[in-house]
Order: sequence, then C-alpha cells, then structure tokens
Amino acid sequence: MFNLKVLITFICLISICCSFVSSQNILSSQNISSRDILSQNTSQNQDISTQDISFIYEEPINGLKFYNTYTFGLEGSFLIWMILEDEDPACILPHLHLRLINKTGKIKYMDFNYTLPAEAICPFNMEILPLAYNHIMIVYIKSNNGIKGKYGKIINYSNESINEIYLGNANGSVRFSISGKELISIEKPDKEGIAIWRLFSISDITRGKVIEHKNVEFHAPNLLSYTLVDSLSFSLTDGGFGFMYILKYDETKGSSVMRDPNLQYWRVYTSFLRVGADSPMAPFLVYQTTKKLNNLTIKLCTVTYNAEGYVCIMALNNTIINKKNNKSQTEVNYYQLRFLSTGALVRLNIVSNPTNNTNID
Repeated sequence: MFNLKVLITFICLISICCSFVSSQNILSSQNISSRDILSQNTSQNQDISTQDISFIYEEPINGLKFYNTYTFGLEGSFLIWMILEDEDPACILPHLHLRLINKTGKIKYMDFNYTLPAEAICPFNMEILPLAYNHIMIVYIKSNNGIKGKYGKIINYSNESINEIYLGNANGSVRFSISGKELISIEKPDKEGIAIWRLFSISDITRGKVIEHKNVEFHAPNLLSYTLVDSLSFSLTDGGFGFMYILKYDETKGSSVMRDPNLQYWRVYTSFLRVGADSPMAPFLVYQTTKKLNNLTIKLCTVTYNAEGYVCIMALNNTIINKKNNKSQTEVNYYQLRFLSTGALVRLNIVSNPTNNTNID
C-alpha cells in the first residue's frame, strides 16, 4: 500500500515564531520539505530568522505515512508524527508513532501501542503539545458516562504513559505557554460571549501531576448589533495568553445593502491574560474593516521574531461584481496584522500566497 521508505527533508527553524508552525493536512507526497510547510503557514514572513540544518530522515516502519510536524522553539528539536491510515480515509489506526529529532540529527523513536479512545481516531481528532522536561501531551476527545470532554495523556520520551487529565469541554482549545511551564484550556464562548478558561501548572509533570490553579472567564465585547463569530487563543511573550474575538455587524435594512453581496462589517478585539493576573484585561480593538466583507478569519497568531509584539495571519473574503456583465466572483486576500502588547496597531500588510492555494492553513 505504501512505499517501504518515507524520506523527509526538514529544516530546524531556530525562532520563537516557529513554535506553532505545523502542517494541517495529510500529505500524499513521499518527499516532504518543512520549508514548504513553513511557507504555507507564514507566507514569507520577513520577521522570521532561520538557521538551516538539512538532512534526510528515513522511516524504518513500512506503511507509516507522514501526518504532521512540530517544532520546539529555541530548542531546535523537530517532532515528526507518522500514522497508519484506516480503510476509512477519515480515520487512523489506534497507535501513535512519533520521531523526535534534535538539531544534531539524533533520532528518538516513540511508538505507543496502547489503545486511544474511539472518538479520537475515527474521525481522526487529536493534537500533540510538546511540553517541558522531555514530555509531550496527546490531546483528544473522550466520552465519560455519555458526556464528551477534552483529555490530555502525558507521555515521556521513554514511551511511558504517565497520566491522563481532564482539560475541559470538548469544544475547547488547549495550548502551552512560551515558558513551557503552563497549559491553558479555553472553551468556545457561549451565546453571551463568555469563555471559561482553565490554567494548569505543569512544573511537576515528571510525576504526571498537572495542577489546575485558575478557573475564570473571558468576556467578549458587549457591542450593540455586533455578534461574536469566532475566537482564537495564542501565547504571550511573558508566558501568559492572549484571546482574540471576531465580531460582525449585521445590516438588514436599506435597498443599497440588499444589492451588496458583502453583508457585514467586522471587528477584531484582543484580550491579554498576563502571568500572575487573576483575570484578563478588558478587550481592546486591534482591527476593523473599512468596507463590507463576506467573512473574516484569523489563521494563527504568534510572537514576532524580535518579541516586540504579535503577528496574526488574517483572511478577508470579499465578493466582487463585474459591472459590465453583472457576474460575481469571490476574492480571498491574506494580511499580516501586527500589534504591540499595549494593543497599538503596528501595521497591516498584504501577504502573497506562494503556494497559489485558495486557502492558507
């Protein structure tokens, strides 16, 4: 079914910005370059500085297929996630195959044979979080007495499963701080724009202990006629966490509006949860559209290379009508939104799409 060898040429990216760079799709090619993966995620971000360490990785297990990659920030290590596909293309077989490669080329093989929850493998729905102290966490959905929740399995580099912890509701997201000493689990905001967040300390993770020491709320801006559409979390330079809200304004009256296929104005707000703070800052406006758009999405947010602020990749979806033939077409443009920790906007610049894809994941 698969070739005996999977060759992966990769480049270790020595940058804080690359901590969150990963490919999001199963790649069918047997020769995979992490330079290509980076270009799909950062789109020629000139703030990223790289040191190239290139060599070939040969997968020894027949049938494994490349799925995803993770970098370990300034450490320079590189994690490759290999999978065995099921007959159902949306599923995988219930085993983990990880390859940890440091910047000298030394490879640590981690093949885990314990069974993963059915909800995690079919459809395939798992994440990997590289942690401190030579540990990783597998994040997945699992049912407990009929209620789905998000759980994390702590694993060390010796292929040992240390512990499993409850992280929150199934609809939440989980990420680790830049310091690698804390985790945050943030649930999707409810209809009122309230998102529950749980902050965990992993300072004693070598013994499998993850301690929840905060449980508070993020509140979306309460703006008349604006609706919360989406949200996104990201890590702060001080080890805290940021939370971004995307809101739209709905206009339903007026004949001019009915002729315009782009029905919403959009606003983007950000809130910071600083290290040691008991509650997040009040949300502040970092961007608003100057014209109506179909949609606005944030692909990712991360720290800039010089750690002076943050950069987000933003997609603006717009419908354009040709007045000559009255035909319409959809246009998607990508932008880098840069702002400081104070909330001050640095600049907004368009990003070229080097892969010529309609989507940048």
